[in-house]
Order: sequence, then C-alpha cells, then structure tokens
Amino acid sequence: MPRVAAPDPVRLTPGGLLLGGRRQLLYGGEVQYYRLCRPGERAARREARWAAGLDAALDAGMNCISTYVPWDFHAPRPEVLRFSGEADLPRFLQLCAERGLKVLLKPGPFINSEWPCGVGTFGAVPAWFKRRHPEALARGPDGRPVTTDLLGRPRGRQPSLFSPVFRSAVARWIDGLAPRIAPFVESRTVFGLQLDNETNFYFLDRYAVDHSAPALAYYRHWLRKRYGDLAALDAAYGRRHASFDRVRPPTGPPPRGCGEGERRRHQDWFDAGKDGIADYQAFLRSLWEERSFREPALVFFTNDSPHTFPPGFGRDHLLLWDPKTKSRAGLPLLDAYPKQLPTTTVPADRPFLTAFSSRRFAAAASAYSFAGRPPLGDSKCYSAELQGGLFEVPWLARPLPVPAATTEHVLCQHFGRGSAMALVYVLCGGRNRDRTPYFGNAAVDPRGRRGPRFEVLRRYGRLVATHGVALLESREVLSPVAVGIDSRFDAPIGAEAPLPARILVDVACGAFGWLEDAGLNPAVLDLRSCSEESLASLRLLVLANAEVLAAASAERLVSWVEGGGHLVNLIGRGTLDEFQRGGTGTEHAFARGLLGGGRPLGRPFRRRLRDLRVWLRLPGGASGRLRAGDWVQAYSVTDARPLAFLGGGSSRTLGAPVAWTTPHGAGRVTHFGFSPAAPFATSDWFRAPRADLLRARALARWLAAASRIEPLLWVEDARGTAWARRHPAGAFLFVQSRAARAATLEVRLADRTVLGLPPDRPVRIDSLLDGKSLGALPLAERLSLPLGPYATAVLWLTPEDADRRASSPRPVPGGRASAGR
Repeated sequence: MPRVAAPDPVRLTPGGLLLGGRRQLLYGGEVQYYRLCRPGERAARREARWAAGLDAALDAGMNCISTYVPWDFHAPRPEVLRFSGEADLPRFLQLCAERGLKVLLKPGPFINSEWPCGVGTFGAVPAWFKRRHPEALARGPDGRPVTTDLLGRPRGRQPSLFSPVFRSAVARWIDGLAPRIAPFVESRTVFGLQLDNETNFYFLDRYAVDHSAPALAYYRHWLRKRYGDLAALDAAYGRRHASFDRVRPPTGPPPRGCGEGERRRHQDWFDAGKDGIADYQAFLRSLWEERSFREPALVFFTNDSPHTFPPGFGRDHLLLWDPKTKSRAGLPLLDAYPKQLPTTTVPADRPFLTAFSSRRFAAAASAYSFAGRPPLGDSKCYSAELQGGLFEVPWLARPLPVPAATTEHVLCQHFGRGSAMALVYVLCGGRNRDRTPYFGNAAVDPRGRRGPRFEVLRRYGRLVATHGVALLESREVLSPVAVGIDSRFDAPIGAEAPLPARILVDVACGAFGWLEDAGLNPAVLDLRSCSEESLASLRLLVLANAEVLAAASAERLVSWVEGGGHLVNLIGRGTLDEFQRGGTGTEHAFARGLLGGGRPLGRPFRRRLRDLRVWLRLPGGASGRLRAGDWVQAYSVTDARPLAFLGGGSSRTLGAPVAWTTPHGAGRVTHFGFSPAAPFATSDWFRAPRADLLRARALARWLAAASRIEPLLWVEDARGTAWARRHPAGAFLFVQSRAARAATLEVRLADRTVLGLPPDRPVRIDSLLDGKSLGALPLAERLSLPLGPYATAVLWLTPEDADRRASSPRPVPGGRASAGR
C-alpha cells in the first residue's frame, strides 16, 4: 500500500491541533452510522438519516464528529467484509467531507459502545471469531472465559489482548479497512485514529482478568525483565518459586496487615497489566503504520475513563488510567462521565471529575511524542467522550436519568480548563443491532427529535464559533496551589485506609472542588512525573495520599516543605516506598519526618451510607461540625497543634485529634486523618447545607492564609464555583451553579489585575453562550449573575473603553453557528 499522506500534515502545538495549516478548537459529537440505519432499507432513506445526524452537528455549531467502526458490523461472517449498503462507511465519510466536518475514526478492534445489544455486550469483536477460537478468550483465575454480560451469558465473552490468534485476526480486519479510509485521510477529512477504546481489561476487576495462557506468559516475561533472575524475585516476594513459569499472579486483594513481599506481588500484577495494555496499543499502532498510516498525516489517539466504580459493583480493583503508559502509543483522550447513578436527579455524582481529569489529561498530552518529535512540555486537553446522556438499563427499558445540566457542567468545566478538542458522546441516539434503543436521552433521540440537551450543545457551539481561537490562546489563572497524587500506586495494599484507587480519584477530585470553592484555583500535580521546578512554583500542596510514595517523590516533598512549602496531607501517611517497603516504625523520611507529629490511635472509624462528622476548631478562626466522609483516623499528637477532633456534639465533648498542623523547617505540614473535602466529592455537593460548605471553605482559606495565599475568584454563599482564563484582549470568566432553582450568584473577584484588566476602569461584560451584553462591571469587585437551575455561564470581560473590534477575537469559520444565532 502506498504511503498515506495529507497535503498539509497535522501539527500538534501547545495551543491545539493545526489542521490544514489552521488552528481551530475542535468541537463535535458522536454520530454512529451503524446505529442510524435499518437492514434492507433503501439507500436514499439511509443517507437521509445519516445526513440528518450530520446536519444536527452543524446546527449545534460543531466542526467535527467521531464514530466507531464496528468490526462485527462489517464482518458478519468469516471471510466476509462488507462496505456497502448499511455498512457503506466510505459514503458516510463522503457526507462528512461535503459538510466540512472533520472526523475522528475509532476502529477498535474493541469499541465497547454497548454494542451490539446494549449494556454488557461490549463490542465489536465478531461473535463468530470468539466461537471459533476459544483459545483466544480472556479467562479468569478458574480458567473459565470471563464475560462482560450482566447475566454472565457467553455473548459477553472477550478476547485476550495477548492472544496471537486474536492479534492475527485484528491485522486482517485492518487490512480490509485501511484502503477504505485512506482517501479520507489524504483529503484531511479523517484527522485521527483512536487505538482501541478504554483499554483496561473490559472494566473488569484486575484480579478477575486476564489469566489466559498468553496473558500469563506475558506476565512472567514481564517479571523476568523486572527482576532478572529467580533469586531476585524470591527475595522481593519472600517466597520460593520453582521457576518463572510456575509463578502465579494474585487472584484477590491482599489480606490486611500483609508484608511487603505480598504487597509488592500485587503491585507487580497491576504494573504488568498497565505495561501489557501499552504494548497492545503499540501493536495496534504498528499495524496502521505498516499500512502507511503515520503521523503527521494524522494523529493516533488513546482514551480512557479515569474513574472508579461505586462499591458493590464487583469492580473495586480496576486498572486506573495511567498517564505514563497510556500516552506511549497515542495522544491521550479524556472520557468524562460524572453522572452514572440513578439515585439522584442532580447533574453529577462526581461534580469535579471533569475539571480534575481535564488537568491530568492535559499534563499527559504535554508528554506525548507526536510524529517522533520531542514532547511539547505544554498542552491543552483533548476529549473523545464528554457525557451527552447514558445508555439504557435493560430491566428498566429506558436510559438512566442524566439531565441536560450534566452535559452543561461537563462542557463548562472542560472548555474552562483548556480544551483543544471536545467531543460529546453521543450526539445522536440510535438503535442497537437487536433494535433496542440506545441513548434515548441524547441531544437527538433515536427518532431524530431534538431535546433540551441539544440547546446546551448549541449554546456552547456559539462560544466555539465566536471565541474558539481565543480560548486556545488563553491561559487559566491559577493560584500557587495544587492537588497532588501519585498515579502509579493504585493496587490495594491490605491497609486499614480506603482503597488507593478511591483516594486517587474520589478524594483527589473532592479536594480539587474544595479548593476551587474557596477561590483557590488549583493545578493538578502527579508526583510520578513532577519536577523540583513544578513544586517550586507552589506554596500549598494538598496531597491525596494513598500510603505509597516513591522515595524520590518523598525526598522532593521533604525538601520543598523545608524550603517553605505547606503540605496538606489527606488520609494516608506515605509509610511505604515504591517497593512496598516500610510500615509501622520503618517509614521512609516522608512519614518519619513530615508526619512524625502524630501517631495513629487505634483503628479508624468507618460508616457506610452517611458521612461521619468531626469538630473543627481553627486557631483564631471558625469552629463547628465538619463533614469528614466515611473514614476517620484518630491520632495521638505530640509537638503539633490539633485542628479537628472526634466527637462533635459540642466543643466541650471533644475526643482525640483527627487533624493537626506543625511547622517544619521554613514550611508547614498539616495532616488530616479524614477528607475535609468530603462534601465536594459526591452528588452531596448539590444538596449540602450552605453552612457545611462555608465551614469547609473557611478551613481551606485558613490553610491558604498560613501559606500567604489570597483567594482569587469565588461565588458568595457557596452557591457555585467560578474560575477564569486570561487572554491578551480580555478575560474569560466561567461560572457554574449548584442551585436546583433559579438564583442570582454573587461572583467576587479579589484582584482584577490578575486577569489583565485595568483596576481603575469599568469592564464590559458579554455573555458568550447567548450572545448578550450584560453591561459594565463597575469598580466594585462584585458581579451579580442571574442563572437558571444548575446553569452555567461563560463571560467575556474587556475594558469598557477598549476598541471593540480590537478586543473581540475573530470568529472561527466552520459549521452553521454564528454569534447572533
């Protein structure tokens, strides 16, 4: 096959992608051609349905779309590969090209997508392949094939990523697909290929998969590379093995109080899984490159949903998204689904998941080596799936309740954190292969009707059309504050603390929202890849501590604190290093030195279903009951000042300390044996009494004041959150409301000069989502903003006497949206 080359190659820059030499903010949605057709229908009707979906994208102000390419849809039988009729992918791509829509193709082989028969079927490896080749299936510890089907049926069986039989079949699938899409890469319609989809062993528990022969062979080869010889492995694990070929992986979480050898064994099982996924994605990329699809003619992408499952789903030990391994084969794409539970009608179960994850994925993108060139070191965030509804639950026969406000909050957070590509999943609902509905709550439902979510998409399309380039040119205004995690260590360690994965996701996301609510817009720092320079720019670091810290990271933190930094440590104490060495009495310098002011007192307190409460008593500040989440550890404190206590009926009945602070060198350490950010981690944020949120806000601001940090921008009375982006011509102000009713939010700006706005002149305000002028902001640093229930706003602020033409960025051509629409 000749080399596939576009006349103007794609360029990856810190300000986004350049397609055809032009920078534009890519905004689009998923339009699945295979769900918008019916077997045996006339071509004209089929194309009309496809065209209606693409025209809906244009009407929403979008300039690109995405779609999976299901292997089983195009290969219904062995040796049959069809690209005509309902499977006429080239015709669908031609319709996109005629409308000027760019396309992200997602050819799998695994696509999930609840295809072909709804949730649990997880496409799109052909059923005939899985029946013909049982030796290629992923297997559990008992040797039986694993299944993603909710009822355990064989239709949910999946192949092992390590099977050579499966990989050979994938190569044949790509052989048949590549010639059909090559012309659309050359014409610049298709700008990217996503490698597989959310590759994490099918969202199954890591201990349940994969124990097939090829997967175990990979695992044992990985151990040989890590340890070199059997003696080193035996010494690390504290047990003898006859040979590497006799090493068995763990099949369940470690027991409480296990030793370092057992903990290391579990961490290795998780690490080997992540490296195995990276190798599999590299294999997929090599297949495309062997067929002459290479960067910079297009971009290779990977993607993932960086979240945990709620307890009770049998998936407590997922492989979390890992930026180090998932960024090897492609530019990482975010899949953000903050609303997945049917128990509430609020917009999100994890209100700050999108904002927190957007920061993490931007950092991962900055480390990606595009077309073999050095990493940029600075990047925007790219997304493949921003929540645009949710799939149907089989026993309810209707989609889970996901209000339009969910998509509104997700878009506001993603654009506000620096998006270069925002794709909504899905734009158009459709039909599964068994004709059951899919995403009936999408912006465009399976019957083609446009619902309330479509108007949300149209409003943000107006923002992209008028100020998309300016958003790409802007920089977020940050406080010298960060939320820190160490993304590598998500394996369970047999400790009393919450699972590391829940600390790295739930506690960290809550901490992000806690700081943002207080007017302290935080960065997100992954200790795995941070440098001394990135730490030096901070005065306050809130660390979601999962108990394991690499020795080098611990040493950097100790030096930073001794140099004047303020470390706020949540939950874990960092007693273990990257080799799982440590424990009580043998901690490395981090726990021994920085957290030596307190020792755990007995076992932690736990409570299900409802949060524990502690009594907060700040020196010279607020006091009262504080929500503490479902886990609290008491301490015996020496040489430190307690900040919070067990009890909470009143200040006269205080129990043991659960939080304390102490100077250390030129800096300070504050430790919480609970999560003070608990109200911000779940849907409770939308319903919590203002008093609870304001008390948590007072605590965050007390910690900031101890670090000589002033709040930048906030919403009074904890009715929502606000943040800003700075541009040479003005500033963007993003606001989201948590109120279930229409309310007027009072937005406070501590210092407008931080946004590049003059301190002595009024500021003109334009609402970019509806194209209205809101008049001028006087010299008083307060803005009254009426918003509907759970609504968002994006405002453009410019000096009142500035030349309007000079201060308004030029519109971005593309789509049908315009400023006045």
